[in-house]
Amino acid sequence: MNTSITKGSRNFYGEYSLEQWIKLILTKEIILPDYQRAFVWEEEDVKELITSLKNGLFVPPITIGNYDGTTNYILDGQQRLSAILIAYIGLFPDREKFKFKDKEYTSTANENDDLEDDNEDIMPIEWQFKYFTKDGQDKQSILDKIDHSKPVGGINQ
Repeated sequence: MNTSITKGSRNFYGEYSLEQWIKLILTKEIILPDYQRAFVWEEEDVKELITSLKNGLFVPPITIGNYDGTTNYILDGQQRLSAILIAYIGLFPDREKFKFKDKEYTSTANENDDLEDDNEDIMPIEWQFKYFTKDGQDKQSILDKIDHSKPVGGINQ
């Protein structure tokens, strides 16, 4: 995945390893802007991404923006980065525990969301990787503090 990360006034371009992406997420060097949608991928989507990465298949780039000189915002690629973090942690968010209530979901929708056609089985869940990063900056500290997820095939499997 190619990207540019800005630190202060410096740009960092190039391919990042999975370990580098995970470190950037866990140390909060890249964050999600508040306007980013909730996580919508299914467990199978996470597994397919990890398989694609393992097989060297094309994965679209991640786009990062820096507007205040200090904060690196994920503009595109939140679903992919969240999936990478989920695989690293080895837990998939439990949809029942993170399910939006209808009123909450409607309040997060924008003009691109077709609420009439939404199927409850594929509804977004009220989860972003901020959920994991609030609990720690490494895998063990996160695992020690969470219990709202179910095991999923991880990066190291």
